[in-house]
Amino acid sequence: MALGRSVAKLNVGQLGNVTPQLHVHVVGRRPDDAAWPGPVWGHGVAEGYGVEALEMALAAGREALGL
Repeated sequence: MALGRSVAKLNVGQLGNVTPQLHVHVVGRRPDDAAWPGPVWGHGVAEGYGVEALEMALAAGREALGL
């Protein structure tokens, strides 16, 4: 079962300049996102997930990882 919407481009960024450990960001991009086609970093105001959206994101991650 597919959750969410398909993406037009997949950006992968490996960073480690602020935190001591390497971490990887995988960001699905679509032409209708507010920052398109620029970088998502520093664009707009950060907003937390609502409970339902968080549960959907967790379910999608678990499914992708086969958990």
